[in-house]
Amino acid sequence: MRRILGSLGIVSLSLATLGACDGGTNDEDLDGSVGGGGGADADADADGSGGTAPGTGGGDGDPDAIISGTELYDCAAPSGTLPALKLEPVADGFNAPVLATHAPGDAGRLFVVEQEGIITVLTKTGDTFTAEDPPFLDIVTKVTRGGSEQGLLGLAFHPDYENNGLFYVHYSAANGLPNADEGDTIIEEYQVSADANIADVGSARRVLRLDQPSAKNHNGGTITFGPEGYLFIALGDGGADSNTAQDVTNLFGSILRIDPTGDAEDDHSSPADNLQSVEPTAAPEIWSYGFRNPYRM
Repeated sequence: MRRILGSLGIVSLSLATLGACDGGTNDEDLDGSVGGGGGADADADADGSGGTAPGTGGGDGDPDAIISGTELYDCAAPSGTLPALKLEPVADGFNAPVLATHAPGDAGRLFVVEQEGIITVLTKTGDTFTAEDPPFLDIVTKVTRGGSEQGLLGLAFHPDYENNGLFYVHYSAANGLPNADEGDTIIEEYQVSADANIADVGSARRVLRLDQPSAKNHNGGTITFGPEGYLFIALGDGGADSNTAQDVTNLFGSILRIDPTGDAEDDHSSPADNLQSVEPTAAPEIWSYGFRNPYRM
């Protein structure tokens, strides 16, 4: 069992750190490709070690260019005094928790994601967090953990969650899941039910499926909304000594940037200023490429 720890402060790293605040990437690399993080196993991957040098390609380079999707990031230097930090246990009893996050405008609850396929709501009263029962979402039967890097890996709430109740998950498909092979990457949309602490499992709509190879590692993990309202999806290179991250015609080893909303299965759209705007052969969903295993970003 592992504990979820609360802290008195949070340090974050934005998507904008690679070039958005210094006038583009560099004089040669306008396509935004970068070296990937990640090690050989789950523990190494979590710290983003083992990356490579920045990729090359793109146009002539514009030193004043802004990378698409980073226009709204605040690049001002930090100010103020760093507060004293300490960790305090706020809840335990979880099995392989991989993420704790909150919904927009909802500071009173934490959503804890467990790798096996469960999301639990922790409701805060004063300084105490209480786990709600039943869980917010239970998709254990949809998720495989055949490898240490498979499972339910990511959760992101739509920026307008307070009004539309939409949220998205990233998981590895279990054997027998319709229209998917075991281990395939699935990005799926759900909606909250009339009970704010329980999701409507019947609202599931697949946004994207990636046909993963037989390797059970390097699946990436993070999904998160940027300030412009698009969903960023971190995908690994598929493992097994793969070099797919350098192939812009497929989605492996990339950060995708899409509008996930839609009405039908696999319905999503891609903004026109993704990588394809400077690299015409690129898949429309790709925002940046050349990543080994971006588990968290």
